[in-house]
Amino acid sequence: MFERSIFCIHGFGGSATDWERLPLLSASSINSLNNFSFAKIPKHSNYRVDESMGLAKTVVDLCEQFNRIESKEIYLMGYSMGGRLALLMAGSRLLPKLSGIILISSGLGRLSDSERALRRKRDLLHAKALIEDPLSFWQSWYEEPIFCSTKSLAANDFDSLISQKLRHNSMELAKALQEFSPANHGDLTRSLPSEMPVLFLAGSDDIKYVSEGKKLVERHGLTSFVEIENASHSLLWEQPTATSEAISNWLQRAN
Repeated sequence: MFERSIFCIHGFGGSATDWERLPLLSASSINSLNNFSFAKIPKHSNYRVDESMGLAKTVVDLCEQFNRIESKEIYLMGYSMGGRLALLMAGSRLLPKLSGIILISSGLGRLSDSERALRRKRDLLHAKALIEDPLSFWQSWYEEPIFCSTKSLAANDFDSLISQKLRHNSMELAKALQEFSPANHGDLTRSLPSEMPVLFLAGSDDIKYVSEGKKLVERHGLTSFVEIENASHSLLWEQPTATSEAISNWLQRAN
């Protein structure tokens, strides 16, 4: 049994390999203390489950994956969509071994009814665009303001990022985009256990998610917020070393 395990949940269109960019996952780190497990998310990387599995069943499935880990301490770590899934898992109260949560560029689901309706319409348009022309969709996706620094990646890194997205089945991803949308759940801070330590990371150029991190600090007393300089939403790609250091420092304090 490991001393500490971290269950990693990637973002929309991502995969387990996204986490390999973090020095935190180096062989020396793993051998000394940490064990890393990677979530299998429906409609990503050919993970096949019941076709009718929506958001609620996906959360239960992820909790079952988490609970199969044998370790004294287990943390959730989620990026973007994966962070929202992590919060839904924590709020389900199905994780008796959960020791803490690490959120990277994660939304909190704080949408009004009108914002939720608008998001559903936007998701439908995005889903259609993804099916019709996956390459154009992803190129347009990274033109969004939250990714303002992502475009500054070295050309080969950005090409690699897009290439990884294109490995998925676009029809399945389009379903995931709609099913796992923040339009389909409420404010995730309301069900967050009050006793649960949380680390929230956001890039300094990602104004929307810097605001989310500060809001979580206000609402949840055990939240630590770290702003990663010279980065926007794609922290795993833009600032993997600084992101790893922030996580390692928080885990050391947690012990």
